[in-house]
Amino acid sequence: PNVSLVSSTCLTYCDLKSNMTVYWFAFPALAPRTGCGIAYSTVNHNPQRKLINDWNPRECKLLAKSIHKFRVLRECHGTNKGNCWCPPFFILVPSATDGEVKKSMKCLPFSEATYNSLSRLEKENMIFGFVDPNPTPENDDEATTTALGWTLRNLVAYLSLRLKLGGKDVTFLSYRPPFLRRIDGSETATVNEISENFTNDFEDVGDEYGSDDDDGGIGQSLLVDIKIPLAEDYQGSSPSV
Repeated sequence: PNVSLVSSTCLTYCDLKSNMTVYWFAFPALAPRTGCGIAYSTVNHNPQRKLINDWNPRECKLLAKSIHKFRVLRECHGTNKGNCWCPPFFILVPSATDGEVKKSMKCLPFSEATYNSLSRLEKENMIFGFVDPNPTPENDDEATTTALGWTLRNLVAYLSLRLKLGGKDVTFLSYRPPFLRRIDGSETATVNEISENFTNDFEDVGDEYGSDDDDGGIGQSLLVDIKIPLAEDYQGSSPSV
């Protein structure tokens, strides 16, 4: 569903007399019907918060490393081979913990099959992630909410209509890295080669074992708790999204 949920259209009009070109961009918006809406969850007193306020700097850089490895593997071994793009959605599964500290995490392709393959415990701890083009303001006031990318609405609709998560409280990661380096999909590599040369491919946000207070800018991403609308809240709802 990665491509179908973020497809867009551009209409162009060239006004030769005025020497002007006008562009109209159209984006899909799978919003609930009138009278219904997407609401923050009430299970957390702060349903939208900066990642750095929940995770330590090492965990933030571990997240960036996991996502980058996911992108490299997708380009070298997935269906996107030869194309240089970044999957807009992904599933993040924090793995073993040392007390309250995350020791590792898996970044997986976003799909119904991937979700269904997770164990009950993994589903309880997992996070739905999306690459958010919006910047995070410097304002540290937790009471102020930040605008989220338009792709989140379509992701929420998919979870309701396809994964049948309507009425559940779900955590999302609005991933806002300082930059995303282009990956050359024409290169081929084995999984072992990727692991051995990973430091050469990784976005330079610093070693996760480096400075204790350096999150590489990843901490400006957001964690968002949302109550998924029911399937019937979508007008003309169909599971074939």
